[in-house]
Amino acid sequence: MQDCKLEDFAVATLLDPRYKSFKFKFSERWMRGQLTLKQVESWATNIFVKDWKPASTEDASEEAAAAKMQKAREASQTSFLDDSDEECEPESVVLEDTPVLNELQSYLSLPDAKADINVQQWWRKHIADFPTLEKMARQFLGVPASTAGVERAFSAVTFMHSDLRKRLAEGTIQHSLMVAMN
Repeated sequence: MQDCKLEDFAVATLLDPRYKSFKFKFSERWMRGQLTLKQVESWATNIFVKDWKPASTEDASEEAAAAKMQKAREASQTSFLDDSDEECEPESVVLEDTPVLNELQSYLSLPDAKADINVQQWWRKHIADFPTLEKMARQFLGVPASTAGVERAFSAVTFMHSDLRKRLAEGTIQHSLMVAMN
């Protein structure tokens, strides 16, 4: 499985409240070893920052950048001979805790939902608690499980594997399916 598809699969599994504590073990063909929850959390955070970052955060950072530029202009207009201790003081860096990290941590702290629940109803019920994750879940969990092409392939195989052709080898069925679908 390609990394981008694996990433989407892992994030979708994480956003399903029934399987969020899934251990993410995959076969050696897909990847070597075990996918950790930390990797999936970082993928979800990166997707949030890239696609779901609220506009208000961007506006605040633009205002901060504009204020910093104005301060730099004023500092450049003063004489370099002025005795100013302001310029020697290190700037304090404030790291903003992204809202999705708080949402993600509180979401992961909840127990797994029962297997027979409707996932869409669960997210509608918890939209106030996890607004950003709900939007992400709508995107990731709204993908259909199969496509029309796969359904056509299954139909073609049922026609090929009839009562009279039960003894066909697996390779023969695969080759016949490839010819029929192309």
